[in-house]
Amino acid sequence: MKIVIRAYTEKDLPAMVEIWNQVVEDGVAFPQEDALTLDTGRAFFAAQTYDAVAEDADTGTVLGLYILHPNNIGRCGHIANASYAVHREARGLHIGEKLVSDCLAQAKAHGFRVMQFNAVVACSADYYGYRPDGTVVLDGVGLRTSRSLPDQCYIDSEGNLQVTVGESFGDLEELQKYVDENRIRFSLSFGPTLVQDGEVHWRVNYPIGEMDRCYARAGIGQLDKLHYLYLACNRDGEDTSTPDIIRFAKLFASTGCRQAYNLDGGQTATVVMDNEVINQVNYGSQRRISDIIYFATAKPKEE
Repeated sequence: MKIVIRAYTEKDLPAMVEIWNQVVEDGVAFPQEDALTLDTGRAFFAAQTYDAVAEDADTGTVLGLYILHPNNIGRCGHIANASYAVHREARGLHIGEKLVSDCLAQAKAHGFRVMQFNAVVACSADYYGYRPDGTVVLDGVGLRTSRSLPDQCYIDSEGNLQVTVGESFGDLEELQKYVDENRIRFSLSFGPTLVQDGEVHWRVNYPIGEMDRCYARAGIGQLDKLHYLYLACNRDGEDTSTPDIIRFAKLFASTGCRQAYNLDGGQTATVVMDNEVINQVNYGSQRRISDIIYFATAKPKEE
């Protein structure tokens, strides 16, 4: 499939309205609640600084779009913002990457100096200041290594999760060699590894994490390139069916995750939406944390 990104025309409006409304109906990415009609869509898209569509060059089918506009007015008018949408049947084909790349070029061409990318989701990661254990890598530099936590999760320069089972390093020099060879950018140090290359792993004798108890848990997995799953299992009201580590690992595997890693649970496995805690916090209070996993709309590499 050859995807061409081009400026929209009047004939594209029915497809653009359909794609936009799909995202609105999903209720996840866009704040709008009301669907566009052809008339309101015509006015909406005409009001933008620039609109583009992603077209299948072989069939002429419009599969995605973006809108580009100032993020604010006056002194903030040089900052651009954009929204992206891909047809439900065409997601996962990297059309979004092509839309973002073209959008950055068009923002520059239209006089914008900065593009603001918005947060998508953030979740608790680890509390490195809480314990001296585990391996720490930050921005490609190995800062700490410890044999006390045998399973690690590394994030490489391509955004892939690399999970290990029972691996340790003798010193920082040995760790840095591993980091350089595998293009590691960051590490998560809690564990254990839950899924490795599609195979379920668990350790009932792991040194932390209450492995054999039904316990509030959090974890991260990877399904495909830049496609992740974050799970937080906690009590909600009278429901006390939190998982032990075996059930948690199998839950990740059942979703198709190729890699998955157990993160800090208990008081850290707290779910917040719209600035409100929506599940029951273990031990009566949320633990202070020093590290998060933060997802945002990303700037692609320059072509």
